[in-house]
Amino acid sequence: MEGTLARNWWAYALRGALAMVFALMIVAWSSASPIALGRVFGVFAIAEGALAIGATLGSHADEDRPWPLLFEGTIGIGFGLVGLIAPLGSITVVAWLIASWIAMVGLLEGATSVKMRRHISTPRVLIGIGVVSLLAASAMLFTPALGEIVVVYLLGAWSAFLGAATFVIGMVLRRDAHTSLLFEPRDTVPSIVPHRPSRPSRRR
Repeated sequence: MEGTLARNWWAYALRGALAMVFALMIVAWSSASPIALGRVFGVFAIAEGALAIGATLGSHADEDRPWPLLFEGTIGIGFGLVGLIAPLGSITVVAWLIASWIAMVGLLEGATSVKMRRHISTPRVLIGIGVVSLLAASAMLFTPALGEIVVVYLLGAWSAFLGAATFVIGMVLRRDAHTSLLFEPRDTVPSIVPHRPSRPSRRR
């Protein structure tokens, strides 16, 4: 598994950058309608899910495949399609949809950290993503009564945290990939020693 994720470190880095851009967009469009908010979320969830699946590509048969990350990407695309297609006219419905997706991200990132704890040096970052995601999802379920602006800023804060954490993971995976290339054993070329003919022994 570590080889697959290290080779696909760019997917984690792009997920981090995408989440931070989404956080800025959400805060900038804090006065958007619930339908617009749902569609922006849909685009982000689909792109984030595709990158999560991209992080699992290239697994060999003898490797432990990162199944939780694959499930996270697939389910994220499904949530994104709902946000794009469904007519989400209420901020409460939008908040529940996003909270369900955030809770799913938290659970599957936690499962990924369990599978990766012996493979990469950042399992605590994944655990942090899981814990913060579950807390944010729980808070978002109760915030619609406080107004749309609270939902928007809570989503923006969580997205910024997710972006920073996943970008850090991507950089660590990049370092691990570079280190593995430096210390990868090279094919040894057999040295050819010229054969010297033995001198005939002189008989006395």
